[in-house]
Amino acid sequence: MSFGPRVIGSAGRGPLILAHDNGALYKAGGATIDWSTVAPVDGVNEIVTLTVTASSGNISATLGGQTATVAFDASADVLETALEALSTIGNGNVRVTKAGSVFTLEFIEGLRRANIGTISATGATVAVVQEGSAVGELSLFDGTKVKAGDKVIPAGTVISKITSSGRYGPADTSASDGRQVVTALAKGSSYLVTKHIIQSEGHEIVGGLLEAGTVFRNRLAIGGTNQPTEANFVAMFPAIHFVRETV
Repeated sequence: MSFGPRVIGSAGRGPLILAHDNGALYKAGGATIDWSTVAPVDGVNEIVTLTVTASSGNISATLGGQTATVAFDASADVLETALEALSTIGNGNVRVTKAGSVFTLEFIEGLRRANIGTISATGATVAVVQEGSAVGELSLFDGTKVKAGDKVIPAGTVISKITSSGRYGPADTSASDGRQVVTALAKGSSYLVTKHIIQSEGHEIVGGLLEAGTVFRNRLAIGGTNQPTEANFVAMFPAIHFVRETV
């Protein structure tokens, strides 16, 4: 078996985890969650995907009459910079990631928890994954609803051990309790959550924590503020591979 992340093919929508030929490897005995490390749902940010359909030239995205244009094969950083230059968005108000031909835009900071309006595009298709809202439910990628005030650790989140207690919380590079270790040193003390954990449902000791297997890359909670980067994830989980999700 080879290790490290690699796209091994495409799959339609299904469970977060697709076991590779030798089967998925899970943490024995589960883990105990420290819910003090998880903030309650307090409104949601707008999340939009742009799926590139152009095979040459440029793509563009328009919001509020202003348009950002980049090459069809631009990086996430290039598109993020172009969008931030629009007065309808502004510097620091959007986070862009990319997986294959799909850009994911999350509106943050000054546009946090706001319904930002309609985005149109050329050379790409637009899909609203989650509408921004200051109140109400959080809708997860599989349609699961989490009420305002509840706490949730979504599937695709990396959880890490808290040194002093041995409990677990979401990996957080700004923490100082052990959860900030997002390198190869975290192997054996960090795991990938494969099903949503919602506090109000009585979840404290949880299972389904992956160490090796195959996952949908675009469902991983990596690359965001204080989250592990993709490079961090690679170092932490050398035996997890990526599969591309198709709709």
